[in-house]
Amino acid sequence: MDKWWQEYEHLTSLYKSYLGLMVNLGAFSFAAIGGLSAYILNDAQNKILGLGLLMPLVFSLGLSYLYFRSINPAQELRDALKKLGTKKLKVTCAPHAYLLVSAVRLFSILYGMIAIGLVVLFCKVMVNECV
Repeated sequence: MDKWWQEYEHLTSLYKSYLGLMVNLGAFSFAAIGGLSAYILNDAQNKILGLGLLMPLVFSLGLSYLYFRSINPAQELRDALKKLGTKKLKVTCAPHAYLLVSAVRLFSILYGMIAIGLVVLFCKVMVNECV
């Protein structure tokens, strides 16, 4: 029984760490992508500066892929917490790990949409008639 509690505490701390990391990374990346894109679009006539949109584009694509790949591990963590907490330890209020799964899915979609928007902006800046 003591072994199960240690594992439960370990899984709970992983959940909290992952959720905190995701929120902090999201806050940083949204600010970085938005700030860099706004700076570049401020001088949209300069096509060389328009190439700078590739950096936030690649960043958002990478984060979208990272969050997409994190969906299955987040589901495994949710299932392990639920199984251990409700079935073995009889905990009545386990951590709501489904929030992590939902947030990872949402962030994956959001960064994908940001990447699509940056492709459109890149085309507009570089070709002026692309869209």
